[in-house]
Amino acid sequence: MQKFSIKDGFYNLVNTKFFSRAMHVFFAIVAGTLLYFYKTIFSDPSVSFYTFSTIVQGFLALIGFLGTVVIFKLQVIENTTSQLLNFEGNLIRIMRDYRGMTANTYGPDEFITQTREIVRTAPDGYGVEALRIGADTLEQKQKEKSDLRSLVVDFSLLSFINIFIALIGIPFSRFYVAHEAYLSLAIYVLINLILSFVSVIFAFRLIKSSLGYTFKITVTDTVRTG
Repeated sequence: MQKFSIKDGFYNLVNTKFFSRAMHVFFAIVAGTLLYFYKTIFSDPSVSFYTFSTIVQGFLALIGFLGTVVIFKLQVIENTTSQLLNFEGNLIRIMRDYRGMTANTYGPDEFITQTREIVRTAPDGYGVEALRIGADTLEQKQKEKSDLRSLVVDFSLLSFINIFIALIGIPFSRFYVAHEAYLSLAIYVLINLILSFVSVIFAFRLIKSSLGYTFKITVTDTVRTG
């Protein structure tokens, strides 16, 4: 019997077209309701106040949760990278006894470059295939870390703008209600909700990336030690 995994279930759910369409339909219903019943909805000042305060509190909680998940994921990547560097370094030291080869282990990028050069010039055998696989894995981990950091920057920027607009909207909503500018208030809230929608999409992408599957390799190449 196949075991059910919450991670796999979530990962598959957010990748489906149904989920994407459901999110769009939900937002369309909310937007249509706001614009059609704007006068009835926003005539009560507490509605806009609770809307903006909920957005602020919700995104602060989401930022805290995603911060924990991303830090954990980055730590996993760093640990994997460190293990690969140690493995590659030990393998190169073994090979150096035969070919006089050395590698600089100051950083993954420099290590990848020098390992590629060793793989290109070294004869077959002596762990060359293991070096190549290790370099490929290191490169994949570096890209994974770079993509994750890029998503974090995008999500953080969108969330900051979203929270700022919501905080400004709390005092401004009183002004709109006092002057019965309900349509302007509805449009303002809708803009805030659009940014919230986009930010949530980036949040899902961050969660998917953080819960992604690890890259597993099996090294079958035999290292000759003499």
